[in-house]
Amino acid sequence: MSSSRRLQRVEELDWRSDETSLFATATSIDGRTVYLTVERKPDGDRWDWLVWREGDGADMAGFGDVPSDLVAVGQAEDAAGEWGVRA
Repeated sequence: MSSSRRLQRVEELDWRSDETSLFATATSIDGRTVYLTVERKPDGDRWDWLVWREGDGADMAGFGDVPSDLVAVGQAEDAAGEWGVRA
């Protein structure tokens, strides 16, 4: 996937935030809701991201641990893109 396609998705998803987390939802091409979460780790130096789709088991979730919130958002959106997410 090209970075320009990923950046387009970043602009289209409606990310919400609180003090330590970012959240977004989207719809996959099969109509299911996809949940994206980015959270700062307690030590404050790293970020976890998690993506899961309504109706799938935990083994289908995507997740990672990265050094910044921007990297985490990008990786979460890339993972969601595997399900044909549309904003």
